[in-house]
Amino acid sequence: MGVYGLGEITAATIVQGLKETAAEMDQVLKAGIISIAAPPAADAQPLRGKSFCFTGELVSMKRSEAEEKIKALGASAKSSVVKDLSFLVTNDPESGSGKNKKARDLGIPIIDEEQFLALLADPKKAGDYSDTVAEAGKARQGELF
Repeated sequence: MGVYGLGEITAATIVQGLKETAAEMDQVLKAGIISIAAPPAADAQPLRGKSFCFTGELVSMKRSEAEEKIKALGASAKSSVVKDLSFLVTNDPESGSGKNKKARDLGIPIIDEEQFLALLADPKKAGDYSDTVAEAGKARQGELF
């Protein structure tokens, strides 16, 4: 048995605890003390499956606010640049920082705060950046060969 992201012992402890308290949790739900919300509809989360990493200081909001905004739209926040990252948001896309370099090497779109705010205003544009990076990657690859 396993729970993604948790060690085996921790996962087993959680599962066992849930089994042991299942009757009490059912009573609380039936009494209406708490309720479990239905998962949001897919169209309410237009950035579902996307992930963002923030580096540098944002002018218009704190990093925690930016992370809340993307999570409300279905995206996740990551603390580092990894191969499945969707966007690196930075105050200086041309910077030679380690995160920018790694994002460039992995073909991850690097966007500035203005582009990030535009993406929040119209999340459907998220695909536009991926297409741009893919085309740029093809051009670079063509130049190498």
